[in-house]
Amino acid sequence: MDSWYDEYKKLNLFDGEISFTSDDDEDMIEIYYNDGMLIDVGYIKHMNSYVITVVSSNTEEGWKNTLEEIKVENKAELFANIQEAICKYRQNNYLSFEAEQFDNMWKWMFFHNFKESKKKHGLMGAAGILFLLCILQGLGEKFIWHGSFLEGFLYPFALFIGIFIISTILYVLKKKSPKAGTFVAQALLALGVVFLLGIVLLIIVLLFNSFLHFWF
Repeated sequence: MDSWYDEYKKLNLFDGEISFTSDDDEDMIEIYYNDGMLIDVGYIKHMNSYVITVVSSNTEEGWKNTLEEIKVENKAELFANIQEAICKYRQNNYLSFEAEQFDNMWKWMFFHNFKESKKKHGLMGAAGILFLLCILQGLGEKFIWHGSFLEGFLYPFALFIGIFIISTILYVLKKKSPKAGTFVAQALLALGVVFLLGIVLLIIVLLFNSFLHFWF
């Protein structure tokens, strides 16, 4: 059975840490950042609506001078409004945005969490692991797919350049219109999933065809 907060785990937090409180209506979601910023989301009974509160720090002074309060009456719009608030206050740092894309790329390619690796082993250790993964990619290209070691080694970097171009366009679009940027990102993700499913289906068909030729 899905929990009420599963949907909000899909938020792009931009290096934030999210926590959920299910037994207190007034503190439903809290998103913390290393610089002290807090995005608090709670259901206020007497207002009959959700309120997204952004503060520069989780202190008395911070709560006295809130950066923004966003009232959301329709729960179906809550996710989009939270994401807009995150983009507004955390996506201004372009380098942070690209770092997020870089980390996501390694997760997709090698199931390697660069961010967590950096916390455990330091920047040089995490970079060393990525270098080793690129070497393995090159060896796989040479000895399994009979291609060039250099081609396999450089493939992740070429892929990152492609992602960099696409993500830069998305960054500019999200700055202009967070909803439009999120929609385009989701559409690209859906196309990517369809493309991967197509490749998997093609591999299955080729294997099945080879199997039939082998027996008949």
